[in-house]
Amino acid sequence: MILILGKTHDDILYFENIMHNKQEEKVFDKYTVTTGTIYNQNVCLMYDIYSNYLSSLIVTHLIRTKYVIFVILVGKAKTYFDDLKVGDIVISNSITLGDVDFTSETKCKLGQIPSFPQTFLTQTHLAQIFDQSISKVLYREAIKGNYISTSRELDNVDQIKYLNSDDFVLGMQNNVVFDTESGGAAIACNITDVPLIAIKVIESKVGEKSSLENYLTVLKSYIDVGKGISIAISEVGRNDFIQ
Repeated sequence: MILILGKTHDDILYFENIMHNKQEEKVFDKYTVTTGTIYNQNVCLMYDIYSNYLSSLIVTHLIRTKYVIFVILVGKAKTYFDDLKVGDIVISNSITLGDVDFTSETKCKLGQIPSFPQTFLTQTHLAQIFDQSISKVLYREAIKGNYISTSRELDNVDQIKYLNSDDFVLGMQNNVVFDTESGGAAIACNITDVPLIAIKVIESKVGEKSSLENYLTVLKSYIDVGKGISIAISEVGRNDFIQ
């Protein structure tokens, strides 16, 4: 089973529309999971995932109950620097927890949970497949970005000033994006040894409010995201990710 996870219904609507043999069930009597097939691959869809707390719980549960072979996160993200613009599609190169700090009591680095890596890297094989599929749709090289994940919507840059140093954010200066779900999913996938990739659309810059124009631009990019992911799903299978 391939798991596609979004925050809102808009995030997964494209996949819901092309899915066949759809069935719905409830998780924890609260959240709807839709299962079916896309290009003969078993896929499950879920949304209403707000915060890293919830994404960690839901992803762990679905990996255990649906025998998930890899996880795809879709939706919106915010850019920090000026190198990305609204509507850009960014494939995760890495994911770091932006609201974790155990540096005062352990030897961990900022953003690192004890016994876990500071940064969760996207599996190379998975990244290559989705990089190629997104590039086919966009007719240009896909953007690879470094995700920083916090369990809060960022209204202003002061909320993350503790991550900044000399125009760097956690040591990074290019293609840095923020979201609110990938960190928890990364923890769940790391501990269960399941590959994870995030493919999200830039909706605004950190500290700037989104607008109707931004929203419409994002929705257009969602179609390209859907097409690219669908191409990738048609080309991969269980044997690609079982060691």
